[in-house]
Amino acid sequence: MEYAVIVPAGHDAGSDTLPLLLQLHGGGGSCQQLIDEHDAGVWERRMVDGVVPPMVIAMISGLDGTYMDYFDGSQRWTTFLSDQFVPFCETTFNCGGRQDLRLALGTSMGGFGVLHLCFGRSHEWGAVAACEPAIDAALDAKDITMRSLRRANESATQVDQLVDRHIGKFGPGTTGRVAEWDADYFRANNPVAMADDRGAAIRASGIKICIEVGDQDNLMLHDAAELLHRILWDQRIEHSYYLHHGADHVGRSMEWRMEALCQWLGRTWQDLHASEEERAIRHAP
Repeated sequence: MEYAVIVPAGHDAGSDTLPLLLQLHGGGGSCQQLIDEHDAGVWERRMVDGVVPPMVIAMISGLDGTYMDYFDGSQRWTTFLSDQFVPFCETTFNCGGRQDLRLALGTSMGGFGVLHLCFGRSHEWGAVAACEPAIDAALDAKDITMRSLRRANESATQVDQLVDRHIGKFGPGTTGRVAEWDADYFRANNPVAMADDRGAAIRASGIKICIEVGDQDNLMLHDAAELLHRILWDQRIEHSYYLHHGADHVGRSMEWRMEALCQWLGRTWQDLHASEEERAIRHAP
């Protein structure tokens, strides 16, 4: 498995345990993204400027697997991340190890990945931030409309690898089309439905949640983000939600939106570790 890890200078086994940030890239990406960010000094600047605390940042190359265990067992991304990669990072790089020291950040396909991972194991994660998550605007597969990227790809006349990559993911079959998906498996692994069906557990865990998306997202992902926001609201699950006017799925807005998410992570980290006195002052009239 290809992966990249950023470790702050001077941090070793004898240092205080640092938080772990699991960062998941979007579709078509790889851990080269984290390498490029390191080479550009992006994360060093954020730590030096106090945007985020000193932390270990880890990213795998997730191919196009959406970071979930497939119905047919051909890919087991959730199991790998939870049972192998995160423990490996925590042991090797002296980080994480408990809920308030584990954070997750993902974009698009990676946004699906971090929501799926953290909603399924909400008691293990302190905070999750999803940028334009590639989730579906439906609780059940039968209700996915043609506004969805998945259904829109099915209507294309050419062979579309975006459909092919769903073969075996949510159900049996050889085409990857929504009609072949297993209804129960989709619902159990759909972050929108997970928020609804696991609402009590997510709420009780205290995990901090941030979802953001552009209202001009060319993949129509704002539909699903809005639905997830409303479900979290109805479930009384505290969260932050940002719908950015005029922002697309790609383009110039991505730079400042990612900075905003990192600022949210930094504030949330401080909140997770605030004393009772600090919390009382914050809520004082």
